[in-house]
Amino acid sequence: AVLGCDLEVVSARGRAFVDDYFTPAERAWGGADPRRVTVLWCAKEAALKAIGEGLREHPLAVEVTPVEPSASEWRALALAYRDRRLRAWARDLGGHVAAVATG
Repeated sequence: AVLGCDLEVVSARGRAFVDDYFTPAERAWGGADPRRVTVLWCAKEAALKAIGEGLREHPLAVEVTPVEPSASEWRALALAYRDRRLRAWARDLGGHVAAVATG
């Protein structure tokens, strides 16, 4: 199994950033909410690290689908990269978001 992780500061990102790096479904979920946008971005970076590409691959190549929140502090996420399916978990740490991806 492969593993990728990322840690991001929660911050407002501009509309151009969201339009450039997120799919329509991701934009619908994240909207303009800085925490949700950070969860999506952090999960994308963790996934790209897990597949060994990092930002050599365009972030649109990974689509993040949030799974219903659980009782855990970690939010489950489903990730799609080409024909691969990965799983990720993200956690809000207050001013930061941490994500771990595997697959």
